[in-house]
Amino acid sequence: MCHFRIALLAFFSMVCPWLALAEDFALMERTEYPPETGKLTYYELKLATNTAVFLPPRNWRVRPQPAERVVSLEHPSDGIRLICHFAPRSGQPSTSANWDKHRQSLTNRFKRTIIREEFDAHAGNFSGHGYWVEYRVASDYAMGLGLAVFPIPGYLLEIQLYAPLDQFSQYQRDFTSFLTSFRLLPAVKPP
Repeated sequence: MCHFRIALLAFFSMVCPWLALAEDFALMERTEYPPETGKLTYYELKLATNTAVFLPPRNWRVRPQPAERVVSLEHPSDGIRLICHFAPRSGQPSTSANWDKHRQSLTNRFKRTIIREEFDAHAGNFSGHGYWVEYRVASDYAMGLGLAVFPIPGYLLEIQLYAPLDQFSQYQRDFTSFLTSFRLLPAVKPP
């Protein structure tokens, strides 16, 4: 009987991949073939309030973590990651988010933090606030963090780039391109 259940679950996961993950956090890989670029792989993330669509940087692995409401993107080189974290929140996003409170939480989350720059962050069709941060993991090892924070319906979205500080500038373009590709669409209601 156990083998039958596993086979049935595998069948439904292939036929309807949305079922493979949490009901309000399901990631689907999509492929298109536009004539200008050839094969194009993008992802749709079904959320309770919206559907997010994004293009991963070329050759980066995409790994959903539905229990944590996280999508991790990993560069083939060790230690370089993009993380999208969707922290649930109630109500509609406010246009006057409390960035001072968020800035303070940054200095509490990372030891020996230096905020190098703050900026208005823009994704494909929404805006928030961003930070370029340096922090120390050990006395002789520094990391760079690019952080963009977006209040969106139902969530506080944090998109984070982690890279060793000496390589960080090489991946800032991947970070900004990823942000630009990230769009929110209305949630698709099942028929």
